[in-house]
Amino acid sequence: MNLSKKLLAGVTAAIMMVSAASTSAFAAETSDLDAGTYTVDSELSLYVNAMGGIEFADDLYKSTEITVDESGNAYATLNFYHGTGEFSIYTVSVYHFINADKSAPGFYESDGTLNTTDITYTLSEASDTLPDSNGNEYQYVTSITVPVEVDDSEVYLWLYVDSQIMGCQFGDGSGNAASNTPGETTPCEALLTIDWDTLTAGSSSGAADADETSSASANVTYTATVEDTGDSYEVAIPESIVVDPSTKEGTYTVEASDFDLADGAYVEVSADTSGTLSDGTNLIAFSNALESVQLTKTGDSANGTVTVTEDAPASGTYTGTLDFAIYNYAAD
Repeated sequence: MNLSKKLLAGVTAAIMMVSAASTSAFAAETSDLDAGTYTVDSELSLYVNAMGGIEFADDLYKSTEITVDESGNAYATLNFYHGTGEFSIYTVSVYHFINADKSAPGFYESDGTLNTTDITYTLSEASDTLPDSNGNEYQYVTSITVPVEVDDSEVYLWLYVDSQIMGCQFGDGSGNAASNTPGETTPCEALLTIDWDTLTAGSSSGAADADETSSASANVTYTATVEDTGDSYEVAIPESIVVDPSTKEGTYTVEASDFDLADGAYVEVSADTSGTLSDGTNLIAFSNALESVQLTKTGDSANGTVTVTEDAPASGTYTGTLDFAIYNYAAD
């Protein structure tokens, strides 16, 4: 199969702050979506009406992506930050995360049936764990993917949010079980709200017609080869980005390496436009701007800048990650 356009892979670069460009895409018609990946505005609420009211989705939920397959089936992939939080319970900073070991993630179908089968999720590395209130260490959920109906703006999820202080089962809010009872329905809702009017095809770099998608994570250079188009190349993603504490900016370059593309073929790279850095206790926000450049030969490059947009509440080293996506556009 000779694909004309293909989203090849995602990679991750580490960002560090020591001592404390937007591009165009088009809005898709939700009534007739082509196969591909879409960005969308969304919110996740994991609210507990106790201890003055706590929104557990804060500093945990990152974003939702919509994927449509060749049969027209739509899926929502929810992405989560590393399991740290700014809020406190009883003066203790809470490190919260989704614990799939205690209760498998799920979603509610349109008729109210809980479904924990037709869902996939990813976990942190085996060495990357967080503790529950008993001191037991668990890998945490980094993303989940659930089927959705196009234009259905509300989806109830089944998620057990754990921490070193307490845990709570979130669902459709129809039960009365207490906290620390995984798998038991509580009054707490896990509600994903999707604004389908903001659905945008492709990535921020304009890769609106990618025919296939795949993803990977790494803190090193990712080398990719597209066999069926005849194109081969390497894209050098920075292994780390250091932010200057005096300017709050860190510059980096994405560079084409060993490019062997057919005439008319090119590669584009996009990246998250925002994220957070953590010192293990506190979180600060950053923005990111990466040039939209078509890479066609070895040596071509695109420059980017990470800017910390908040003042650090305490001295120290703040770290985080920046996700990149690489798109190969084969010759027509």
